Order: sequence, then structure tokens, then C-alpha cells
Amino acid sequence: MDELEFCNRAYANPRDLDDEILEAAQTNPDLQKIADETLAFEDSIVPLIKSIEAPEGLLAQLLSIPQKDEVESETAASVSSNVSPMDVEFSIRDDRFNGIVAPMEQSNMILVGEKDEDLN
Repeated sequence: MDELEFCNRAYANPRDLDDEILEAAQTNPDLQKIADETLAFEDSIVPLIKSIEAPEGLLAQLLSIPQKDEVESETAASVSSNVSPMDVEFSIRDDRFNGIVAPMEQSNMILVGEKDEDLN
């Protein structure tokens, strides 16, 4: 396991390290130091987090947010950027999103939607 993968996994949940992470830390002093520092940092911020009081009514507001399956698909959001315009339009697709980057007069327009959303 390389250091980047170790760090990503250790930082994600320093209190729940799997056997592979623990073994890597035992065999590499640098990784053990990262694990120890990560846990120490976690220990230092937990009291701070617990000392913050949530505003009155926050729980009710959070619980009133509709679940994803309760929300109908919304139209794609559009964003303008202040970079030089491109010469051609191109699409971006992955397993979650569908996007189009289109040249505009003085910038580019980026349209992003969910995987199966029609952006035309």
C-alpha cells in the first residue's frame, strides 16, 4: 500500500482502521507516525465539536429536507466562467454526471446534470 492510499483511508476514519491499514502501519514507521498523528488530531477536535451547540430548530429543519427519491429531477444548473472561450463544444460523461462545456462570446458555459438528464 502506498502512502497516498494509506493517508486517504486513515484520514477518512482514524478510529476504524482495518487490518490492512494496521499491518501497513506496523511495518512502516512513517505510516505508523501518520496514523498516530491522525488519531491525535481526531482526539483534539472531538471536544471542540462536542462543545458547539446546534441552533434551536436545526434538527427539525434538517429532518424536513425531502429525501432524494421524494424530489423530482430539477433542470440542469448553468454556470459561467471567466476563462478564455474554447473553440469547440465538448461533453463530459461519467457514471454519475452528464455535462457540456460550450464556448460563449467571452467565456464558456458549463451545463451539468445527472447521468441520464438531457441537457439539450
